[in-house]
Amino acid sequence: MTTREKEIIRAVKGLGGIAHPTAIGKEVGISGDYAEQLCRDLVWMGHLAKKGLKFKLTK
Repeated sequence: MTTREKEIIRAVKGLGGIAHPTAIGKEVGISGDYAEQLCRDLVWMGHLAKKGLKFKLTK
């Protein structure tokens, strides 16, 4: 897992365990599109789950 992916997970935790990619991007300091791409990678790895437009922690 990359440092950026770890930052994404920490940001989702800090935002209450479920968050929109735009909010995650603002928290981490990256664009919402890049945050969404990283979140999709984390879904594939099993760390996040997609719930509507938002992503939530699974573990």
